[in-house]
Amino acid sequence: MSIKQNLLMTASGLLLIIIVGFMLSKLGKPYNTSFLIIHKLTALIITITSVLAIRKMLVDTSISSILIINIIIICLFIIILFASGAMMTIINSHHKLLKGLHIFSTGSLIISIVLLVSSLSIKR
Repeated sequence: MSIKQNLLMTASGLLLIIIVGFMLSKLGKPYNTSFLIIHKLTALIITITSVLAIRKMLVDTSISSILIINIIIICLFIIILFASGAMMTIINSHHKLLKGLHIFSTGSLIISIVLLVSSLSIKR
């Protein structure tokens, strides 16, 4: 798969994750099992395919310290998203802090990915 196809797949997957997550949020607890499974599996698949795509892009690029920091930040946001999502699923009460953290991390992850892709595109 080409880099453009990987990026398009990642962007489509992120959009699906956000739409299904929004639907889960609006439907409230208890979460709809079908939507929850779609949300979690899509997030896992997109994370794995994105890591593979970024790894492939890094082969052709000299790695700078800014690039490494950006990748570390992306990894931290992904960990926060998986952890806060799991806690929101497990905890029976609705915590505004967890939901806020999940939403903030989603936006921050998207911004970080855009910065990473644009920095990789500039270096080519």
